[in-house]
Amino acid sequence: MQKKQIQKNYVLGILNGILMNLADSLTGSSTILPLYLSTLTRSSVIIGLGSSFHDALWPLPQIFMAFFLEGKPFKKFIYDQTALIRSLMMFILAFVIILNPSNILWIFIFVLFIFHIFGGIAGLSFMDIIAKTISPKKLTSFWGLRVAIGGIISIGAGFAVKLILNKYPYPFNFYLIFISAAIIVSVGLFSFCLAEEPRDSVQKKTKSFLTFFTDGVRLLSKDRNFKYLYFIRMQLGVTAALEPFYMIYAIRILSMNPANVGFMIAARMAGLVSSNFLWNLIVNKKSIRHVLVAASVIGSILPTLAFFSKYNSAILYLLFFFAGIFYSGIQVGSPSLLLIIAPEVKRPTYIGFFNTMIAPVYFISILHGALIDIFSFSVPFILASISSLVALFAAMKLRKMN
Repeated sequence: MQKKQIQKNYVLGILNGILMNLADSLTGSSTILPLYLSTLTRSSVIIGLGSSFHDALWPLPQIFMAFFLEGKPFKKFIYDQTALIRSLMMFILAFVIILNPSNILWIFIFVLFIFHIFGGIAGLSFMDIIAKTISPKKLTSFWGLRVAIGGIISIGAGFAVKLILNKYPYPFNFYLIFISAAIIVSVGLFSFCLAEEPRDSVQKKTKSFLTFFTDGVRLLSKDRNFKYLYFIRMQLGVTAALEPFYMIYAIRILSMNPANVGFMIAARMAGLVSSNFLWNLIVNKKSIRHVLVAASVIGSILPTLAFFSKYNSAILYLLFFFAGIFYSGIQVGSPSLLLIIAPEVKRPTYIGFFNTMIAPVYFISILHGALIDIFSFSVPFILASISSLVALFAAMKLRKMN
């Protein structure tokens, strides 16, 4: 593949990430989405269910897509075909909000499910194109720039959200937010459709899914780094699954004005932006695995910040700032390490197995919601802190990677 085409994919991938991160700041599973769902239901379990889709459904179908795409010389056609469906679902979400039917909660949940599950179907083809065209040395800057530039723009989006929530009545205010996100998502998705994919060397396809699955388990069970990375990602996922409830905690327990969610978005995006410099420093001074070490430390203190925010509400801004850094650390460290670990010939298998295997942890949001309804916020706070501390010890045992 020519250098010009590689650079084109690099730029398009970053543009895609900028726009998708901007859209996520508007409708994010840790900010606006749980806030909107809380206007439809008091059940923390349902709020946790809807908020879990963003992280749980993207990786869930990828083991099946790995089997489907195995042996195919090109994989981008899956991304191209799902882009239209995902764009359409975002516009439907916006129109469901403004039409506000009597059974809106479950219609909204269903459409949101379709949007995110098709994101998961497209995910492996996206990751495979990135792995084939971007060198390992540029992966950290690639993921970091997607988050950092998108984060800078999203800080402004946070203030726009506050203005919209204050100025316009419900549900028109949420409609404006979601229709804006739908336009941004559409541009982001279709921009990466312009990326160019080099041809893979055609491999012999496994005869059955059962054979593919057992061969994959046998292969990955022998890879020490893969097992450690998977364990770390699962533990950090328990902490990340609590993030949607920080907003609910602020509104229910601290009596925060819902319009101030815009400030929380801005604080979180500021954390995302500043984290890019931190990760580059860590990678240059240490190694990519130390990104997950740092993310584990930050994840362990997030619930503590949430707990102490009841004594000083200003700590809330610090909480969302560090939540942005924590999220960025996972998004930069985990995929970069996975692509380094995976042998080229078995890359789709590694990506598919890894992503599908971590998907269930994000449904822990439902458990967090149940614990909140039955006991209090303190129980999931403690659980999340312990999980990140366990991840920290595991991350320190990963073999050094360049």
